[in-house]
Amino acid sequence: MTGESDRAAALDADAVAEDAVGWLAPGPLTDRVETLDAILSHRPLPHPFFGVVTRVRATDGDAVDALIARSRVWFAERGRTASTWMIGPSATPADLADHLVAADAIEESTMTAMVLDHEPPPAPAGVEIRRVATAEEYRRSMEIVADAFGFDASSRAAFVGGAAEAWPFWQTEPGRGYLLAHVDGIPVAEAGLAATIPGPVVLSGGATLPAWQGRGAYRALVRWRWDEAVRRGTPVLVVQASDDSRPILERLGFRSAGLIPTFRDRF
Repeated sequence: MTGESDRAAALDADAVAEDAVGWLAPGPLTDRVETLDAILSHRPLPHPFFGVVTRVRATDGDAVDALIARSRVWFAERGRTASTWMIGPSATPADLADHLVAADAIEESTMTAMVLDHEPPPAPAGVEIRRVATAEEYRRSMEIVADAFGFDASSRAAFVGGAAEAWPFWQTEPGRGYLLAHVDGIPVAEAGLAATIPGPVVLSGGATLPAWQGRGAYRALVRWRWDEAVRRGTPVLVVQASDDSRPILERLGFRSAGLIPTFRDRF
């Protein structure tokens, strides 16, 4: 463990942003294994995004194929039938994606690793940020996500319905927190944050109800998390941003640390 901690401490913010999910500080219910060729992490929640392969450093194609086979066994032992591979710009070998596709993995999306290492703009007046403190508040934050992204009825029911299982789990993860932004006392936006082994704080989530967009709730949530990172003594934020979030984060001072294609591996 000391060797892992020493390696993590030597990482710069760009490296943490590139493989942020792999560097999340694990709680007692999370399985995480770090080897020379990858980091595998499993959180006991159903979505494939909670079984992740990241920081891949395989030496060649044969090593990739062996890693794919090994990861499938490891996740299957934990009850998973799919996992997510996150392939940052430092991943090796260069044809890693081709090997995943040949193994029937499907490319899903591309995110942008981003870093904020200086103070962002202040929060606008009239937006109050509160920590999520109860299961009901957490459920409300999930409802905001579903409404903000236009989930259909069945997807919304499944997503929000999973909040009861997810909330107690997240309480076991060190440095994990969820937030609601209120305007006129109404919760209109949500966001999360998480600690990493190397130190930078990871942003997770970030959704605003359509009727309340443009009121500065997203900016206030970023500023709150920056101030929290400063309070923790780690004044750096990292995030893996969607195409929708990236331009907003750029306006708030984030810079890109590279693209991250993601692949769904089903087994």
